[in-house]
Amino acid sequence: MSPRTMTQSGQEPSSKAAVASKGTSPANAASVKESASKKAASAAGASGGVIHYLQGVRAEWGKVIWPTPNQILAQTLVVLVVTAIMTLGVWGVDNLFSLLIQWVVPNR
Repeated sequence: MSPRTMTQSGQEPSSKAAVASKGTSPANAASVKESASKKAASAAGASGGVIHYLQGVRAEWGKVIWPTPNQILAQTLVVLVVTAIMTLGVWGVDNLFSLLIQWVVPNR
């Protein structure tokens, strides 16, 4: 006999929403809510979804705090300096290994 979820009246629930509403599983309840919202979104139509999405993008675009030209210059310089330091570091390690290999395996 397999365990089944029963309603308070002792009968099996007729839908996933009924099971979720009884608190059997938060994941199941979220799944039911998500599928319901997807059905509602598909009922609105594809063009309505795209328009809604673009309106959201425009609203979020206005909330962006853009860096000032001085901040852009400073951050660019930091990137260039760190890149130069890392390049020199990799070059140094490469030369060190090259010398080590030449010492271990001399040219014939």
